[in-house]
Amino acid sequence: MNLIVLSDSFGAYMAVKNKFVKMKGFSKLDISGGAETYIRKYMGCDEKSADVTGAHTKISYTFDRMENNLVHDFLAQISDCSLSGDDAATEVVLVDFSKHTDNGFKAVLQKFAAVCLDTRPEDGFLDYTGQLVSTGGKTFGVVQSEDEFKTIEFVPERSGILCD
Repeated sequence: MNLIVLSDSFGAYMAVKNKFVKMKGFSKLDISGGAETYIRKYMGCDEKSADVTGAHTKISYTFDRMENNLVHDFLAQISDCSLSGDDAATEVVLVDFSKHTDNGFKAVLQKFAAVCLDTRPEDGFLDYTGQLVSTGGKTFGVVQSEDEFKTIEFVPERSGILCD
């Protein structure tokens, strides 16, 4: 499993109210991924055979709910109202600010389902914990912004290549 801890070089943006909004105000925002495999053992063979059949991404989060934070409001509503299915679905864009191109910064967009795990008072604040679990493939592209990256516009690339 690979773990990415967001830093100044990376940014995460969630689709809320028809725009990608910076995911800020989180005490934890860890991104992990891994391979899904199909393993089998044939009769008469001593070794097992394995194939990689897919990949998944998971974003674990914790936040103290803040006012005027659209991302917090969206995730809190999913938890508070026990929403599921399409009502708990969103898209997240991960931006690599260390990879600048003529058109913007390299980024990847992926669909996620929000799974709220816990809500409790913590140190006088309402603390939410959960995971965003990938539900679809990745779309590679670039991002641009007109408001100092508080929000972004995602532009898919034809090549679909994120790596240099």
